[in-house]
Amino acid sequence: MISAGYADIPVVAVGTSGKTINPQPGFVINWKKILPVTLAGLLFSDAMAQMYYSTVVREKEKGAAKKLVDKYYSLAEHFVETRNVKEIFNLLRESVNDFNNVEVDFIGRPKIGIVGEIYIKYNSFGNNNVVNWLIKQGIEVKVPPLIDFFIQDFVNIKINKKAKLRHASFSDNIVWFFKKYVQYYVRKVDSIMNSYRFFDKPDSIFNMSKKAEQIINLANQFGEGWLIPAEISEFAEKGVSQVVSLQPFGCIANHIVSKGIEKKVKELYPQMSLLFLDFDNDISEVNVINRLQFIIMAAKEKIKMKV
Repeated sequence: MISAGYADIPVVAVGTSGKTINPQPGFVINWKKILPVTLAGLLFSDAMAQMYYSTVVREKEKGAAKKLVDKYYSLAEHFVETRNVKEIFNLLRESVNDFNNVEVDFIGRPKIGIVGEIYIKYNSFGNNNVVNWLIKQGIEVKVPPLIDFFIQDFVNIKINKKAKLRHASFSDNIVWFFKKYVQYYVRKVDSIMNSYRFFDKPDSIFNMSKKAEQIINLANQFGEGWLIPAEISEFAEKGVSQVVSLQPFGCIANHIVSKGIEKKVKELYPQMSLLFLDFDNDISEVNVINRLQFIIMAAKEKIKMKV
């Protein structure tokens, strides 16, 4: 920005550590005030994503699932702006009923799990619309909940103290209260989602870490760190044995973790097929699709064997 002549433009990067990089005057986040609605909104989005992905591949009327997602995100905007957590949860209950009423077929669908770098994994522009393309091929895409990325510190703090990578501090007490706060909201969302016909209850971040510990030392926390092997293990235990790892080209953290754990993953889960896709600004769409075809064939073959 400076070299381009925009030295007067403030740049703020918000991280999960509670601090900002290059802090700017006037940019102060009142977390106490916005935390409830931030947490509720995040869980609401994860729930909507799960309902969308499990419905869209089965819907008989094309576009029905997308119409519902657009409707409820639009309705949620007002409650987010007014920080009305109660109405966000009420809206989620309403959306569960609507998704349950979408006419679908109950034929088994091949499943492919998605892991990787947080932006590329969740953003269609960043991953060249790969997730939507898989859906069009009749694949049920399994995407982990976004909230896990933000609450993995509940595990990291304990691990780092045990490994003597950090000292205990007063802020640990704040984290303990925050953990209880999050667990209360998660239980609330789970109780609502229990009524959804295809509900797949996510495991807790603590159980996820135990799965990851079989593959990698939990002190590996840069980037998505141990969360990637945790998600792969979760998929394997739920019968999803084809997983695609999406990462930006040159993303050191994800290259080291994703590709570095492949051998150990296959020792624990011999049936697991992993595909690593790197994305940069000039990646060929044809190259990506060609590589995906093999893992799609494996997922479809697995379904045929069950029939």
